[in-house]
Amino acid sequence: STKSIFAFGAQMEDTLYESTGTEKITNGDFSDGTTDWTLGNSGTLSVVDGECVVTGDGGSYAAAQRVFTGVVGKKYKVTGLGAVVAGSHALRVEVQQGGWQNLFQTSNTSMTPFDAEFICVSASIDLRFTIYNASVSASDKIKIDDISVTEHAPELSNYSQTPAISDDDSSTT
Repeated sequence: STKSIFAFGAQMEDTLYESTGTEKITNGDFSDGTTDWTLGNSGTLSVVDGECVVTGDGGSYAAAQRVFTGVVGKKYKVTGLGAVVAGSHALRVEVQQGGWQNLFQTSNTSMTPFDAEFICVSASIDLRFTIYNASVSASDKIKIDDISVTEHAPELSNYSQTPAISDDDSSTT
């Protein structure tokens, strides 16, 4: 994706993000159980049929959590599959970098693919896959699988024309 920069209404440049190939998540397929994953807030984690299941335990916002180091200014792409197994609360994919940012939310009971992006604003990134409710019981469950977070560095594009501001209705030279 791109970010455009404008000056006086003239597009100056696009910021393109190219993948650096850096994968930030290990064991995103849960082939090694819940190794490298922790609880966020409350709940229990288990692996059932190769998918991570988060189960409520009476606490709030039960979640599977990964905390990793990012680079400020780089974009991160989060992909995977998620579903609500039981209960009436949504699965939310969220990131904490000084404030919570909702990346994806679903109430689907079948595995649903997600693809979300965010720009890193703090070197410490807290990524969570949450049963989104202030009170979750043992009957509330979500599942996730094939979690990936890839890093993308900004790269300035080349100009196809040099913009010039003039009053003769000619905006490029």
